[in-house]
Amino acid sequence: MRYDLSDLDAAERLMILGEIEGSQISHQFEDGVLSIGHVDEASVDQIIETWEAWGEQEREFREHADAAIASDARPDQMRCEQCGNSPAARLVLRRHVGLVIMRTFHQLQLVLCDSCGEIAYKDFQKQAATKGWLGITSAVSNPVVMATNAKNRRKHHQALQGRGVNG
Repeated sequence: MRYDLSDLDAAERLMILGEIEGSQISHQFEDGVLSIGHVDEASVDQIIETWEAWGEQEREFREHADAAIASDARPDQMRCEQCGNSPAARLVLRRHVGLVIMRTFHQLQLVLCDSCGEIAYKDFQKQAATKGWLGITSAVSNPVVMATNAKNRRKHHQALQGRGVNG
């Protein structure tokens, strides 16, 4: 049996092949074409169907997120990039890691629902609170980063509640 997987996203092909290998199904994959024995057809059909559905859902999440970030879409028109729930809104969080000689900055910019936004906010604040203090410039800039995160989270929460956001 032959399956032409060349039209699928690379991530979908990778997941399909990984599951087939994990299931110890004898196969050959060359130039986007998967070949298997007839006895494994039903199992492979199910694997491909599952990962195609996953790929479609991922593309839908990406499209919603891209549209939300690129435009002024309303929260009820967006879906969370983590869990798929709606309403969702764009949230920008930063983390400062102060090291003795140098410092690093990390930024998260995702479309998240309220609960996923709260989880991301708490994680970024925890990391900033525990890793953002070494060095003179870090000790000064870390409180600014943490205050900005709190402001951004408050705006995110207000946007999801349908209240206007005042800058």
